Amino acid sequence: MSFGKLYSYSGNPRTTALLVVAKENNLDLEFVETVPANGVSTEYLKLNKLGKVPTFQGADGFVLSEAIAIAVYLTSQNEKTTLLGKTKQDYASILRWMSFANTEILSPLGGWFRPILGRDPYNKKNVEDSQKAALKAVHALEEHLLTHTYLVGERLTLADIFTASIIARGFEYFFDKQWRSENPNVTRWYETVYNVPNYTAVAGKLNFIDEAMKNVAPKKEAAPKKEQPKAAAPKAKEPEPEEEDKPAPKPKHPLEALPRATFVLDDWKRKYSNEETREVALPWFWENCNFDEYSIWQVDYKYNDELTLTFMTSNLIGGFFARLEASRKYIFGCASVYGQSNDSIIKGAFVIRGNDANAAFDVAPDHESYTFTRLDPKKPEDREFVNDQWAWDKPLVVDGKTYEFADGKGAGGGPAEDLVTGFLVRSTAAKWAKNSVLAVDAGSHLAAITRILEQHFPLVSDPKNHKPLPLPIDGCETALGDTDAHRDSPSPRTAHGFSDDDSSIATPSSIDEAPEFTKLSTGAFAGLPFPHGSARANALHVVREHVSTYLITHPHLDHVSGFVINTAAFHNTSRPKRLAALPFTVNAIKTHIFNNVLWPNLTDEDGGVGLVTFQRLAEGGNIALGEGSGRGYIEICDGLGVRGFKVSHGHCMQGPGHIHRESNAALPDTPGVPRASTHPHLDYPALEGREGRSLSFSLPVQSAPGTPLFSGQLPDPGRRVSIGGNAVTIAPPEQCVIDSTAYFIRTEATSHTPCKEILIFGDVEPDSISLSPRTAIVWAEAAPKIASGTLGGIFIECSYTNAQGDAVLYGHLSPRHLLAELQALAEMVKEARKEHEKEKEERKGRKRKRASHGLLGSAAAAGDGYLSDDARGKSSRNRSLQMAREKDGGGNGDETMMDYAPSPAPVVRAIAATGATKGTTLNATTVVSAAGPTALNLPSGSLEHSRALLSAANDAPLKGLKVVIIHVKDTLMDGPLVGERILQELVEGEKALAEQGKGLGCAFEISRSGDSYWF
Repeated sequence: MSFGKLYSYSGNPRTTALLVVAKENNLDLEFVETVPANGVSTEYLKLNKLGKVPTFQGADGFVLSEAIAIAVYLTSQNEKTTLLGKTKQDYASILRWMSFANTEILSPLGGWFRPILGRDPYNKKNVEDSQKAALKAVHALEEHLLTHTYLVGERLTLADIFTASIIARGFEYFFDKQWRSENPNVTRWYETVYNVPNYTAVAGKLNFIDEAMKNVAPKKEAAPKKEQPKAAAPKAKEPEPEEEDKPAPKPKHPLEALPRATFVLDDWKRKYSNEETREVALPWFWENCNFDEYSIWQVDYKYNDELTLTFMTSNLIGGFFARLEASRKYIFGCASVYGQSNDSIIKGAFVIRGNDANAAFDVAPDHESYTFTRLDPKKPEDREFVNDQWAWDKPLVVDGKTYEFADGKGAGGGPAEDLVTGFLVRSTAAKWAKNSVLAVDAGSHLAAITRILEQHFPLVSDPKNHKPLPLPIDGCETALGDTDAHRDSPSPRTAHGFSDDDSSIATPSSIDEAPEFTKLSTGAFAGLPFPHGSARANALHVVREHVSTYLITHPHLDHVSGFVINTAAFHNTSRPKRLAALPFTVNAIKTHIFNNVLWPNLTDEDGGVGLVTFQRLAEGGNIALGEGSGRGYIEICDGLGVRGFKVSHGHCMQGPGHIHRESNAALPDTPGVPRASTHPHLDYPALEGREGRSLSFSLPVQSAPGTPLFSGQLPDPGRRVSIGGNAVTIAPPEQCVIDSTAYFIRTEATSHTPCKEILIFGDVEPDSISLSPRTAIVWAEAAPKIASGTLGGIFIECSYTNAQGDAVLYGHLSPRHLLAELQALAEMVKEARKEHEKEKEERKGRKRKRASHGLLGSAAAAGDGYLSDDARGKSSRNRSLQMAREKDGGGNGDETMMDYAPSPAPVVRAIAATGATKGTTLNATTVVSAAGPTALNLPSGSLEHSRALLSAANDAPLKGLKVVIIHVKDTLMDGPLVGERILQELVEGEKALAEQGKGLGCAFEISRSGDSYWF
């Protein structure tokens, strides 16, 4: 009795193994010849809806497709079979090798031999790529079979039979004598399996080839010549049957029947692709299109309420367009996604040949999901709708609701070169003064600023037609020569009313050429006066006149390439652009980029041109600068001070013992300059047996430009030096660490704005897998600032999703690691909040005392209230803490008693991003405490204090903190954006922590080019 039917075609490599297994188990299978390429019957489509082979239909009516599933089912009919292994591990391994052969070997083998045989279109490169992939997969078999007789275990299994049938095509066409000598293990195994009697009975006798088939295009067969009929005796002419009237040939497309149009649609498509849309292309279209021959239509999706994720909606439109291919010659249009995930719509505008929309759109099976409304080209509102749809530069308003374009771009770590790391940061108190903008990293810079400004200006503009709104002359928003223009400037260096190119003498030429300005009211550059009419000219104006300093986290190309290339635009600036960074970054950029080999030496060192100057920052800041909680911050831009800390970005791939530069987590980047740590008891703890960092090095040093006391040299390995009063030996670094930097960027308080900070990380890896964990040091600095409300935002990378394994993170973070790092920060913030509340309560009951302000004093100098146990025991006479006024802490203003007048300084505001990473805007909203006093053992405090302590213990520790995810590495593949998946994983991870009572409370956001943030 027949066990069932097997539908396939003779010689199908996926079928051979099925027939062998059936023969092995004495199963009577009826083979039904089925060739999908020749078409299949309707009855077969009921068995296999895709119309593919093989398909099994049992005598009992059971239907099964997919070769591996059929093979396992047929094999399992013998309960005593050994072909499925002895153990569950054997069975899983068998499935693994079958899947490997089916996907990794058969597909590239088909892409190798089928084009050569003429079964598929021939493309030499595609064939070569398939050849490489096939040989790579077979080589994996060669290595495995070096130590194994069979694929699984020590006896024949289904994996061997199935894989041998798959690889047979290789031995049939390519695996010649030379290849077999180079791959003896696969050859030996293949012979062994093939010579199994049941296999030979199905596949026939084994024959090896001597020479492989060449990779050449198949020869086209010449058309057979028609044989000339031999002359024959004339026959009597038979009456010809009357021919029936033949119908006229049906046109290939219904619009082909229309007469030839005078307006050539391809001319319009070229104009649209190559010219500015609104300025050139659209006016040309309305002037030239013949609407007696063409009609315009509005297209709306019927089921907007069913749309979910925007990328899926975008794919829906892409499929619709692909199915319109048959009408390509007669149609042009755009359809777009507006809104956001779970709240989006599809709308578009098309121009088609003729007046019947159905004739153009019914070639797409899903055209019935859309409604088509004819528009009147004579109506201004209809023309404007078409313009907006084709220009892609305006949001859509439907029923009074505004829908923005769905953003299809992600953030910031490559591999797209136009979407890498770059920020612009400024203080709001600077009011767009000259040289008041700080660029943090510049992988993307001038081009990204141009792209952002294209939302407000055309890319190119004729100066004669530029008529922007005149800018009123008030405050520092004028650039027309008002002597009071910069009276509120945060720095004496910019407190003047004339730029370097201005003249105080009003000559006729200067009056005639005084520029007119356009001030934007929205967007990242809102409030900035622009003197030009085009996006690119105004972008250059921003770089030349407003960006003064480039703060670089590390010297990798995706963080500096924009800056390097943009140096060509620095020649007309009034002073060199400053590149500020820790010495390891400055030295790498100077040595390996501005070296007259990779790039001209445009710096002011070593005889360079002088367009760029370096500022080497001390790691941890410089305690000789600043005062109070701002001590150690180095002002690198008007109104903005920074402190930088090294973090780890992985290690050199050449392995332990290899050192390509002096980098070691055990040594500071700038010996001789004490780190201005505010938390010495947390400073550089011993990690896995390593010695922690000390606050100071007793080494002879010399000053160098850019950083006070910078020597430029590290202590020699093996040299004994005094660190913190103890003599220690400097050991050579054990691991070549890839360094990066985390920067605290600070704006000081003014009379109307409080002090604010943000924290921006360069590339960083998790401490949990780092060979040199250093992120905890940054968290120790950040925790008291978050507790007091000073630090409002953290910009930190998360390059990959959780699918990326630890071994291939390459010095980056994934959501699981970022959440773990933030948990460590949260624990520190909890303790810092308790300490902060305790100090506020103690300050209420303490008599006023004058606070000393020495450079070092006690171990907690310049702290934010995070004191060591030793410091708590010292008398008040030895304290060097500076008390600062708190508006919201309950203290009175006269509690602040200092030997100096506080320096007025502006508040920070960070602005628009210049690439994949967003810019930030710091906008002070809360007055916070500076360094807290040493704790006193006071009795229990007030009810308010108790409530505050309870809140500090129970509230989500990072509540109110915004965590902006940067440096997302796009896969450039179909499917959801990487940034969206990362955000989803972070939100789900935070939810899981909250269910465990460990919720963080922070808000996550994925950065996007052009966004701005206010803190």
